[in-house]
Amino acid sequence: MLTPGSTIGGLTIQELLGRGAMGEVYRAVQNSLNRPVAVKHISQHLVDNETVQARFSREAQVIAKVNSPHVLGVYEFGCFTDEQGEPHWLLVMELVDGGANAKDLMRRGLDWQQATSIIAQVAEGMVAAAEHGIVHRDIKPDNIMVTNKGVAKLADFGLAKAEDSHAMTMDGALLGTPYYMPPEACRGEAVDQRGDIYSLAATWYHMLAGRPLFEAANTMMLLRAHAEDHPTPIRKHMPSLPKAVAALLHQCLAKQPAQRPPNAEAFLTALRAAVPARQPIPARLDSAIFDRQGSTEGNSSTVQTRLADAGNSATAATALAQDPGMASTLGAELALSSSSHGSRRTLIIAGGILGVVLIVLLGWLVMRPTAERSAIIEGYLARGEVIQAWSMLEDADDDEARALRESVRQHARRHASDVMQRGLDLLGNGAMSQALELLQNHREIAVIAGADDRYDEVITRLRAAMPENEP
Repeated sequence: MLTPGSTIGGLTIQELLGRGAMGEVYRAVQNSLNRPVAVKHISQHLVDNETVQARFSREAQVIAKVNSPHVLGVYEFGCFTDEQGEPHWLLVMELVDGGANAKDLMRRGLDWQQATSIIAQVAEGMVAAAEHGIVHRDIKPDNIMVTNKGVAKLADFGLAKAEDSHAMTMDGALLGTPYYMPPEACRGEAVDQRGDIYSLAATWYHMLAGRPLFEAANTMMLLRAHAEDHPTPIRKHMPSLPKAVAALLHQCLAKQPAQRPPNAEAFLTALRAAVPARQPIPARLDSAIFDRQGSTEGNSSTVQTRLADAGNSATAATALAQDPGMASTLGAELALSSSSHGSRRTLIIAGGILGVVLIVLLGWLVMRPTAERSAIIEGYLARGEVIQAWSMLEDADDDEARALRESVRQHARRHASDVMQRGLDLLGNGAMSQALELLQNHREIAVIAGADDRYDEVITRLRAAMPENEP
């Protein structure tokens, strides 16, 4: 870790913004320009990991090529020596001060024009990246920052690659985030700009619907859904969305890449044609959105602060756990209005899982024997496989294992908090049984996070509040 008040590489470290498996993010000042910056510090137990160093180096090199107000800037990357002579690998980035990421803004509430403004701005950043043949490969709400002036910026190009280069990946690993992963990536196929269009559309869908494109009990089922299933029409979630805009969104979610817009520039052209003249999309968000009450804790951040535990804020999930009557009240209200919300979704685990997806997922778990433990753990965490990462470390007792365990625990806390929030979203849409099932399915991660008491309390109250006709 770095010490607030210390200097390193011409930087004065001010405060810790976030911490996670890859390292920490600090607010700092670049002394030569008196410029506020964010500094991503690679954890000491990973500094000898060539894969991790390559990822950070690649992120710096990729973004250095792109000149756009809608891409988060990177200023410098390298190994710097602190005042005690110890080496530290640092990535110095643009600091987004006073804003939020798109995930936080979703919790505050976005109308379709605000959500579409964010998507259009990100697409502008994608156009600039595409001029250099760059495919992002991990577009999602966490990787979209919005400044306090309403400017959206695409960040975290650590998984990006030029279209004419080889993918940089750990042996056997898929890159990207399952909730927003294009079908071709789920099938283990190559991803080009049309894959980014799918991920952008999946993010757009999440912003509009208030829930991910698909939800499933495990990663395999989620990838299978992307590869095979069709999402609920977006206008069922947001009826005010113009039909032409909804049609474009679903075109971008086509299973076959050839059926999507070929790139971000083509998407923007289609979007301008689809938006009604009387309902224009703002070039940037009104800064008043940051004055709304939301679940965000604090306003100083970069997208890399997703390394921190975003679930420590006083969200409605905490209120549900603390208020003994809230779950029962919700249950009574939802029982009265259940006819307007449709029937309960049943998760069916199909016996015949898509073969190629199974092969790819097995590849996630079968790492080469010589791989370093920290690299394997990082691979698990990048895929959201917290339980596997924890199991690998549970009986180890060396210093590195203890540090890695804390990183896994941080991931588990974020995951547990996100699941609790998703459960509340389901409750708000009348899906009490689905909310209960979701919390029960993720209780093991809550145990790792140390949140099992809260989970058990909420689960118990939901069971007690369940309408009699629910199983």
